Amino acid sequence: EISKGLERYIGRALDEAEESADLVVFDMHTPGGRVDVMGDVINHIFESDLPTIAHVRTEAISAGAIIALASDQIVMAPGGTIGDAAPVDQSGTELGEKAVSYIRGKIRATAERNGRNPDIAEAMVDKRKILVVGDGPAEALTSAERAARRKAGEEFTVLSPRGELLTLTTGEAMDLGFVELRAADLDELLAAYTLVELDGSRAVMTADQLADAQASGVDLVIVEGLADATVIRLNRSMAETLAIAVTSSILGSLLMSVGMLGIFIEFRTPGFGVPGVLGLTCMALFFGGHMIADVSASVGLLLFAGGVVLLALEAFVIPGFGIAGFLGIALSLGGLFFTFASGALTMSDAMASFSIAVFTTLVLAVAALFALPKTRAWNRLVLDTAQSAGTGYLSARPELGSLLGQTGLALTMLRPSGSARIGGKRIDVVSDSEYVSKDTPVEVVHVEGGRVVVRPQVDETAGDSAT
Repeated sequence: EISKGLERYIGRALDEAEESADLVVFDMHTPGGRVDVMGDVINHIFESDLPTIAHVRTEAISAGAIIALASDQIVMAPGGTIGDAAPVDQSGTELGEKAVSYIRGKIRATAERNGRNPDIAEAMVDKRKILVVGDGPAEALTSAERAARRKAGEEFTVLSPRGELLTLTTGEAMDLGFVELRAADLDELLAAYTLVELDGSRAVMTADQLADAQASGVDLVIVEGLADATVIRLNRSMAETLAIAVTSSILGSLLMSVGMLGIFIEFRTPGFGVPGVLGLTCMALFFGGHMIADVSASVGLLLFAGGVVLLALEAFVIPGFGIAGFLGIALSLGGLFFTFASGALTMSDAMASFSIAVFTTLVLAVAALFALPKTRAWNRLVLDTAQSAGTGYLSARPELGSLLGQTGLALTMLRPSGSARIGGKRIDVVSDSEYVSKDTPVEVVHVEGGRVVVRPQVDETAGDSAT
């Protein structure tokens, strides 16, 4: 898949090849990918001084077809396909005329740069065009143009009818002269090419191209045949492999879902264990992979980290669920969505990937809430027995019962627990619902065993005065 991580790898490969190689061969097997990344890859190829060959072993579809056209030579293996380059979103729906117009211009310009028929390339993008072949080269015509020329007596063979995008097999591409060579593997490919000096730079030519150039009097110098060339395969680094995986359309969403689920379970269990480690690891891979791929993920990471901190405060420090919790959720989801949007072609693509990830997380979280309490591992972490008053578990503090209804003064801040002076004694108490400041008058509203619950004392006189 053409992703930002892959673009970084290709850029490094071409930079290293400039130092030690005479030729770069792209081993292509791609269904396409992001259009903006395709443009970056093409720029890398155009900026390189080395000759390039795209070897389409199986398929070069969509963005892959345009990248193949950017190479100096295209070689296809038997059974290969190339074409179907219309821009689509993640659901497979073709984008509007603005996007089609951009890709149409891009593929025509790329084909013309390397001396290929731009009409064949255009038929791979615009399904309104009819690709026909008559006495001359293949042409992409509108319905009106085709009708007018048939009326004038011209005869055509339709290669791609209106309403269909052109995809060529190896044989069809060879017959149209759209690709240079058929070769099953790299050895066969190299054996067919010769390295030459042409106009002060190096190039590669097939035997037919070399014969045509010599016959036309082109000034070139034969350097050597490539049949015995030393082949250097540039493997991906671990960082590039991570970046390619994380910026793909599937794994990024999966990492995000598992990461959020792990953090959610960690908040629901005491201590810090496997769920927290798994969640943080997945999030580190998600954000780290995007950063390695040169996606603007640092802002997203900062927002997400801030959200997690707020959620932790809400879960472990602040009683109840309030502003901190809502802000934590908003910042966390906002940071994740920002990262998705930075790495997506369109906002709708980002929203689709993000929505799938959030929905998956919610489904897994609900399943975890129902399934985990029934597992042995959960029961080792969480005590599932409760000591309630209904089953006879009461602290032996009968003297506290007399405090019910009495008033006193908070000796410490209650958040929610603290101390108060009631009936001339210092008593450990807990607020019923909110913070209570030090020195606030309180009244006892509930006593159960050793638990004394208070709330701020209501000033009835002030209430009557207000009325």
